[in-house]
Amino acid sequence: PNDGTGDLSVTRATTATRIDENGNIVDVPANVARIDYSNGKPCFLIEPQRTNLVFPSATATTQTRAVTARAYTLSFYGTGSVTLSGAFSGSLVGTGANNRVSLTFTPTAGDLTLTVSGSVINWQLEAGSNATSLIPTTNSAVTRNADVISKTGATNLIGQTEGTIFLDFNRTNVVEGFKALLIMYSDYLTNTLNVQTGNNIATSIFVAWIVNGVSYQKTVPLVAGRNKLMLIYDANSTKVFINGTQLTPSLANVGLPPMNNIYLNNRISSRQYGEMHTFALWKYKLTDSQAITLTTL
Repeated sequence: PNDGTGDLSVTRATTATRIDENGNIVDVPANVARIDYSNGKPCFLIEPQRTNLVFPSATATTQTRAVTARAYTLSFYGTGSVTLSGAFSGSLVGTGANNRVSLTFTPTAGDLTLTVSGSVINWQLEAGSNATSLIPTTNSAVTRNADVISKTGATNLIGQTEGTIFLDFNRTNVVEGFKALLIMYSDYLTNTLNVQTGNNIATSIFVAWIVNGVSYQKTVPLVAGRNKLMLIYDANSTKVFINGTQLTPSLANVGLPPMNNIYLNNRISSRQYGEMHTFALWKYKLTDSQAITLTTL
């Protein structure tokens, strides 16, 4: 709605950064949505809580950090290099002042030494399987809180007897268990729509829903990078479209439940994260031809 009643709430108790339309890293205040241009087009940037373990971040210096036996990601801009030794052996070489490079690795528990050579700027070492937005540091490690984007009491925004749901998103390459892309529900245990990744995130996501306590599920194939997903539903059926194609067989006699809460890329600790270009709801059913047009990449 144009009056703002459909605006989603953004919760993130810390400041964060984004890439603006000019390619610059800029600060965003706490509890403000981040519109990021990392891939050249604007999108919502929704990320997990992460801590940058190296400091200062602006200009890298050789240092040693304690790590555990889990995935970490090192990233930086510049033309220099960082050599890793101790808990892990490897190196990361920069490709340009405006290019960000990254290396994901799993060390043994212990001390990790990062030896810097040449120009290494805006660098980051974080526990996790991907590089997230820059977390500036000066004299100590800094934590950026997770982004939570949601809308409660949204009954009037969601078609309760029929409607259309549209997601235009970048598939993340991170595999860390099941991750929610979209959750809509009235009672999470009995009436829920859940679009989520699984451990086979490289190839598909799941559209799963519960209607009056009965569970249904549809596996949706993905392509690398950007994907467009649409659900068209009424009380008696649900159609699923992905990237210009309708999935078969159609789900006759399986509608969606009544819903009044929306969580985008987030459900408690089960989060997808990444880049969401568009999330849209219609309170009526689009036609099949409209769905194919809108989901075509």
